[in-house]
Amino acid sequence: MIKTDFSKVERLLLIYPAGIIEDQYDYNALIPLYDELISLVPEDIEVILLCKSPQPISKFNKLRQNLKCVVIDKLQTIWLRDIAGFNCGDSIVKPIFRPKYYKGSFRKANTINRQMEVIHKILRKKLVKIPIIWDGGNLVTNGKFGLITDRLFEDNPRLQETEISEMIENHLHIKPIFVHQPSNDPLAHLDGYLAFIDEQTAVVGNYPDSWYEYEKKYVEKLSRLLAEQGIEVVHISENPEDKFYFGTNQAGGIPSAKGIFVNFLQINGLYIVPEYSLETDDEGMDYNLQARKTLETFGKVISINCDELGRYSGVLHCISFCD
Repeated sequence: MIKTDFSKVERLLLIYPAGIIEDQYDYNALIPLYDELISLVPEDIEVILLCKSPQPISKFNKLRQNLKCVVIDKLQTIWLRDIAGFNCGDSIVKPIFRPKYYKGSFRKANTINRQMEVIHKILRKKLVKIPIIWDGGNLVTNGKFGLITDRLFEDNPRLQETEISEMIENHLHIKPIFVHQPSNDPLAHLDGYLAFIDEQTAVVGNYPDSWYEYEKKYVEKLSRLLAEQGIEVVHISENPEDKFYFGTNQAGGIPSAKGIFVNFLQINGLYIVPEYSLETDDEGMDYNLQARKTLETFGKVISINCDELGRYSGVLHCISFCD
């Protein structure tokens, strides 16, 4: 059965950003964030870092004791959630990483895909490959069903919807529920819009009145869909930055994720939550405080500043993989 974001965690995997440059993305700027994040993870959790070179290994012991480093010299990106596959207990179910937003760079995507076939060896699990082009951010699941955008059909035009559904049910043992992709999001990743706290509770982003109407309606539709499935919906106030930092071959740009709170990291009842340098709005809303208060009803909350990470269009859930 697929592990959920609220499943028990024993190991946390990250791709350490030192030396990794992907097109316009120089991930070296994220080293201080990763160092802080590593220090915040509870000591009973083993942190496994995939590193491009052994150079930073000597400093890791100063950050924590329960840490392992695996050197992969041709690492090209940090977005481990999208490229690692799905953790199904005794196996890693590995789709093909070649999403639409890599159009023009499919050779690089293929290299990334091959590199990540090492995850099952690191975790000592069986590798099960499935012939679906699919990145992991486009699945949010409670272990019973999974929400997936219809970008999956665009990325797999040779497969019928029934074929895709059957593969998902047979390998991940969840019922797929397909939803329309966001109209102005080149990534179409649902983990930027919602997260499950447990099997019956989901946190969904809630946008300010001044934000784009189509995105406000989008999360309203997601909330209604979850309620129809018997899920209690809790809203978390978002204050996204309306900015595009980096262009892509396929689209005009990748939107900033700064101001998105729902993309947090869960570790055994601990919530490591993004924090941003944000001014209070006209009504005096402190979004960082509101996010912490929302999640403190479920467990312990630790905040970490993600201004720099958000510029690259992803936050904490996007860079992590739990076992």
